[in-house]
This record gives sequence, structure tokens and C-alpha cells, in this order.
Amino acid sequence: AKDHDLFASIKGNLSVDTDRAVVERLWNPFVAAWYEGKDDPKLALLRLDAEHAEIWLNASSLLAGVKMLLGVDPKTDYKDKVGEVDLH
Repeated sequence: AKDHDLFASIKGNLSVDTDRAVVERLWNPFVAAWYEGKDDPKLALLRLDAEHAEIWLNASSLLAGVKMLLGVDPKTDYKDKVGEVDLH
């Protein structure tokens, strides 16, 4: 979020997508600036099939950021400000 007080966590399966139709649909001048063409071997599409998401507000975003870097779940301090989204 703009003020860095809205956080999100999305869990799911990440995979490489080789669908050429997706490359065609997403190709644009901004992507072309980084790759030698649509067949560039360095070009890869990552697909996230989301299964679960959570969002939470946190006025102490710096502290939450430090906790996340240390592997601590910052949401435990703000359970009343957490929303869960079922993506099934």
C-alpha cells in the first residue's frame, strides 16, 4: 500500500508456464526492452495458482517488516486486523 501499512500473503503453487499464447498476449514494448524477442531462452513466465490469501493492516509497518525478515509472523500481534480469503 502507498503508506506501507497494508500487507498481503498469498500461498499457492508456482510453476513455469510455457504457453506461447500467454507470451503473445502479455508481450509489450516494456517487456521487449529486456529480452531479445519472444523466443529468448532467458524469457520465462511464472504462474501462481493461488490457494489462500491473507491481508492485514499494520500501523507499525517498519516493525512488521523487520519481523518478516526474521521469519516471525507479524500478523500474530494484529489478529483483529487480519482478513482471510478462500480462493477455492
